[in-house]
Amino acid sequence: MKTQRLLTASLCGFFLWLGLLFASGAEKKDKGTPEAPPNAKAVVGSYYRGDGTGYNICLTLKENGKYTAERHGCLGKYGEASGHWTLSDKRIAFKPAKEKDMMKGHLKSLDVLKFKGQWILVPSDDREFYDKYGVSRYSCFQKIEKK
Repeated sequence: MKTQRLLTASLCGFFLWLGLLFASGAEKKDKGTPEAPPNAKAVVGSYYRGDGTGYNICLTLKENGKYTAERHGCLGKYGEASGHWTLSDKRIAFKPAKEKDMMKGHLKSLDVLKFKGQWILVPSDDREFYDKYGVSRYSCFQKIEKK
């Protein structure tokens, strides 16, 4: 009887360990594919990145090569930026004309990737979270669909 309980417990432990091993290894992070847009007009639009509470940035890329960005948090508006943007291959570069408060130096360049048929924009100098966890509203800018 003792041998049977020991064998059953060992088998249960083994299968639990095996399940955890496969579950952790099978968890695939959704990521975009680096892809060059056909032209700058393809990425024009409004994008959002944030956690929904203290860190929220709305970025608008305009057809005329200008951009605006605002950072908001639980206490209101934390900063803004505007200037010019350019697309070169798979990267958007910013040339700010105005940066205020917490948006000073915040937007430098974004890597352009394709994810589920949409463009996503990942900060070129801050990819650690995206590389580890994949696509999320916090890790990259995602296009805001007009209603």
